[in-house]
Amino acid sequence: MKRIFTLVISLIMITATVLGGCGGGGEIPSNIGKNPEPTSFEKTSIVLASGGNSDYKIVIPSNNVSVEQYIAEELQYFIEQSTNAKLPIITDAGLTHDNTQKYLSIGDTVLLKEQTDIVVDYEVQGASGPLIYRKDNTVYMTGADRYGITNAVYKFLEYHIGFRAYATDCVLFDYYDTLYLQDISYNYVPSIQWLALNEYETYGTQYVEDAARMFRIGYNNDGGYELFGRKTFSNFWCHSCKQIFPDTIEYVDESTGETVVKDVYQYGQPCLSDMNVLKAATQNLIKALLASDGPALMVGMQDSNATCVCEKCLEAVEEFGSQGGIMLNALNIIAKDIEENFKANGVDRKATLVGLVYNGYLGAPVKMNDDGTYRLASDKMHAYDGDLIKVGACIAPMHACFSHPLGDESCENNLSYTQNIKNWRLATDELYFYLYGHNFSGFQTFFYNDWASLNGTFEFFESINTKYVFVESAGYQYSPMSSFRVYYKSRIGWNTKLSFEQIRDEFFPAYYGPAGESLKTYFNQLLEHFEHIYKVSGKGHFGCYDSIGSPDFYPHASLKAYENLLNQAFIDIEQSNCTQKDKEIYKERVQREFLLIKVNEYRLFGDSIEKSEKEQLNYYVQQAKDLYGISVG
Repeated sequence: MKRIFTLVISLIMITATVLGGCGGGGEIPSNIGKNPEPTSFEKTSIVLASGGNSDYKIVIPSNNVSVEQYIAEELQYFIEQSTNAKLPIITDAGLTHDNTQKYLSIGDTVLLKEQTDIVVDYEVQGASGPLIYRKDNTVYMTGADRYGITNAVYKFLEYHIGFRAYATDCVLFDYYDTLYLQDISYNYVPSIQWLALNEYETYGTQYVEDAARMFRIGYNNDGGYELFGRKTFSNFWCHSCKQIFPDTIEYVDESTGETVVKDVYQYGQPCLSDMNVLKAATQNLIKALLASDGPALMVGMQDSNATCVCEKCLEAVEEFGSQGGIMLNALNIIAKDIEENFKANGVDRKATLVGLVYNGYLGAPVKMNDDGTYRLASDKMHAYDGDLIKVGACIAPMHACFSHPLGDESCENNLSYTQNIKNWRLATDELYFYLYGHNFSGFQTFFYNDWASLNGTFEFFESINTKYVFVESAGYQYSPMSSFRVYYKSRIGWNTKLSFEQIRDEFFPAYYGPAGESLKTYFNQLLEHFEHIYKVSGKGHFGCYDSIGSPDFYPHASLKAYENLLNQAFIDIEQSNCTQKDKEIYKERVQREFLLIKVNEYRLFGDSIEKSEKEQLNYYVQQAKDLYGISVG
């Protein structure tokens, strides 16, 4: 059985004991690029903890940064919660190679450096791929970057104590009187290297720890600081165009010698064919890169379908194939100038300039061949790939179909998006994606039905070696089934070969306890209800949400049916043999869904119901606002 761990509650339910076995460390197997992951490893006869005691020590580098200290404390905490044994954390100062010692080594310790057969390569493991390996009594947990190290520790906990984070308020693990070390050899590259979900689970900086426990990156809507104090996009986000391209520039006209002051945004967007504009942007980007350590820097234009239509830009469209091509050319010029500046000044700063492929800049820089295939429109359309600076593209396919995944070319709506993404892949292998994980067009309290497309979309991303996926939901804290949505995306982002049914059946009993089956039925009816919405709207993509807050889409009888299912869930919890504290935990989780339904009922039918029912609805609407910040406004 699992121990329930929440932000405020920790309860031991049932003790479990694991029997020991024998095993030895052999050659490190690699499951890079292969799925599924190992389900378990053989138990050894080595005791990790017993009776609240342990001979093991957690070792971190003496020059550790925040990552090793933080994740060592996580390892220490959860092992203590599971076994009552608190392992000391020590540095590697003065330690030497000796695998007979009982160490749990985290990160690039001197112990790891002496293991010549354990190699972590960033080009292979990427930003989040973990490696775990037992040699005799010592276990090494590491990765090529900070998230790889954290993931190694959480995976160690998963295999040893059944650790799993289902949500920010639900972390489960087993309790052991005696815990044996496993003969673990684990080397894995996640399906999506960087997965960032800006849904309610990451609302505000307090959730970044919980995000890491779910093998993802958490930060707030403006690309704010993640777990280790770093902004992935170096302080710039999708709406930061004017931080990069100023309103005006001043320069000396070489032909006349006169000083010229020019408006950069003559056509609503910065002119990307004007070298003086690019020089100004280069200086701003250099300052941003030197002031931060994020691995990428986003360069987005104005949030508008308009583009510059000056004579030079129109000529560039012909040469580069699209407005996206003009942006790529500009980024290549800027990246080359930054690289030369850094090398000339001895700056060893690596980063990727990521152009936001969005609105008017969505089109890839290609031209069609006679046989219907595509080629880059120009040799200049190969993204810059320097020793320090690279150029990439962050694609935002916001109007893609929700019923079919990207990559499914049988879907007419997605066909152009899929081909465009493949065309961008011709230009750069630094691909990022910016998705929407929420009902943007309607109110956040209405369901968002992209479930049928998620697995296939993430598989498509994996097939083209996507580096980063960001899912935005406008910072809303709660929306229907949002906890399951975050868990599901976290799981398929880690391993796209996991089935929907497997993940669903993991989540519902863990998160809702005795109400799991009722909530599963509720969820399934929400899915079925969207078939009605698709038929009424005639749309299975983003457009179906444009007017979703309407009785045509949500009949009163449907809302009442959902309410009845959730009332049954409350009954299931109350009639269970759970402790009263556990009942309150489960009821609160069901209550979120219940209040969302009541808020929608108020919005759609509040003016047409009887006075007594309206008063009750007012009460629920006030609860939604007071407890979760949800209002009808």
